[in-house]
Amino acid sequence: MNPFKNIIAKFQSVKKIPQRMGFIVLDSINDNFKKQSFDGRPWKAKQLNDGRSLLVKSGKLRRSIRLAEASWRRIVISTDMPQAKIHNDGGEISVTAKMKKFFWAKYQSTQNPYWKRLALTKKQKLKIPQRRFMGVDSNTKKKLEKEFYNTFKNIFR
Repeated sequence: MNPFKNIIAKFQSVKKIPQRMGFIVLDSINDNFKKQSFDGRPWKAKQLNDGRSLLVKSGKLRRSIRLAEASWRRIVISTDMPQAKIHNDGGEISVTAKMKKFFWAKYQSTQNPYWKRLALTKKQKLKIPQRRFMGVDSNTKKKLEKEFYNTFKNIFR
């Protein structure tokens, strides 16, 4: 084989670094959902334990997370689910009439006092605890550095 072709093939692998790093971050986000924690810190437990995992009802949020852009300038992981930001960052949401109607319907179908309490609450806002799942934690950072190092190590071997 032509030695220059071999060198060119090795340098072609450098082009794929941003995309591979993006996939490493996506794997890390999926691990956060499996472990129900971020960087070793577990997510705050639900008030109503219905036997389901945290942040997983239909799985839409988890499946919506994708690699939107991978370039040398930036790697963008995104989701089109509106609730993703409030769950990832935490915060407060306004209690609407539609929500109260939903709480009453849930109470009527389950007779669980938790839903009645929510339906009768005088609060104008509900606090959503932070359950970070997106971001680069220390373990992911190590994996990214290792990927970068190994790619260049293979080129100059």
